[in-house]
Amino acid sequence: MIDQGSAAAAKPRTAAARAGGLAPGEFIAWSVLSTLLAGPVLYGLLGWGVDELVGTTRVFLPVGILVGFGLSMWIVYLRYGRDAAGDEQGAGH
Repeated sequence: MIDQGSAAAAKPRTAAARAGGLAPGEFIAWSVLSTLLAGPVLYGLLGWGVDELVGTTRVFLPVGILVGFGLSMWIVYLRYGRDAAGDEQGAGH
């Protein structure tokens, strides 16, 4: 016999649970967070590599982290913020 309670517990109850457990806006939040973290890490590693090649001590590492963070913010703005900013400007006119 199949236990009805365990069969019901095994089925996802919502569309979010079926789609991997993410709520509708949660996917965008994780995407923004990963973009903001990936930029400084990537460019920080590039800066560290330049420091190693050139022989400097901690010069290009912080520059790479700052450039990476700035570029990450720019990418997030281009992907998600530009449409919202355009909607606000268009509503006032």
